[in-house]
Amino acid sequence: MSLSSQQNRISELCSKVIATNDPAEFADAVFQLRAALRAQLTFLKALVYDAKQTIAQLPASSSSERRKMQRRQME
Repeated sequence: MSLSSQQNRISELCSKVIATNDPAEFADAVFQLRAALRAQLTFLKALVYDAKQTIAQLPASSSSERRKMQRRQME
């Protein structure tokens, strides 16, 4: 499931939790919402891990190059 479809599912479940007056439906929606949030968290952790691996493999730049980049970002 892609991040946007996960976000859509979480949004739908939040709406369902808010709108329902049926205790059984509420409990089911909360259960599904927790599962969807866990799935999204797992997905995001994997993205962060992959990004860290990619960054770790980049060639080290000189300290002067890093300072130039920091100055550009501050502008």
